Amino acid sequence: MIKGLVKLSMLATVLVWNNAIAEDSELAISENEPTIQYPYDCIESKKYPCSLQTKTGQKFKFELSPGIHLHLGSGTVILVKDSSNYALVMGELVVQTSKNSAIETEFADLQVQPGLYYLTAISDSGVFVSNLDGFVTFSSNGKANALKLEKGYAIEVSKVRKNGWFEFGFPQPAVYSETIRKLSKVMTLDKNEFFKMAREFQPVAREAVEQMSQYYHSFAERRISSHNENLELMKRRREQIQKMNSEMRAMFRKENYMQ
Repeated sequence: MIKGLVKLSMLATVLVWNNAIAEDSELAISENEPTIQYPYDCIESKKYPCSLQTKTGQKFKFELSPGIHLHLGSGTVILVKDSSNYALVMGELVVQTSKNSAIETEFADLQVQPGLYYLTAISDSGVFVSNLDGFVTFSSNGKANALKLEKGYAIEVSKVRKNGWFEFGFPQPAVYSETIRKLSKVMTLDKNEFFKMAREFQPVAREAVEQMSQYYHSFAERRISSHNENLELMKRRREQIQKMNSEMRAMFRKENYMQ
């Protein structure tokens, strides 16, 4: 029995020692990694759900699944639900994807098609989304395709209304210089790859500005046309009233004359 106790004691010592070595190794890895804790479940074992959080002042890139690359900015927290569904809890995220995937936030649920996207989530405020090259649909109050965002445009979605709908801003062209600056802070890319991506986005951003300019021009023309139509309608109305008054005066004079 004494020998058995000695063996159990030795086994317990070995287990404690091995656990200590494993913890020290993980801490050593974490110290050299941009994440708070090395995301073994997300990257190595692919066990879901799992979560990642980057350290302040650090950024991190990893391949969620073949074709989906996620770039996390400083202090970003994401929750991975499966190989194509993930949630941005806080911080900045750039998504490079060659297949459809779903992104959840506190303020909006997104369905993204192959493309490049920038998101930033601000606690108690909202989420800002830029579509650089792809197509996004938003879900609100259980209704899919509540809003669509074309490439080259950005939109802000704020807190949920009482009736369950998200507060969508009006889509605006993504400002080229500001968007590139944000991407440079978040993305982990070779310099040549980044410059290539920036050059490819330039005509997309320019086209969005031109489209919005044409929209406002057409809107202004419609307003002017509508205003002119109203003026013409008012003019005809005045003429009708003047004619009717003239006829009534003539009739009044004739009746008085006859009397």
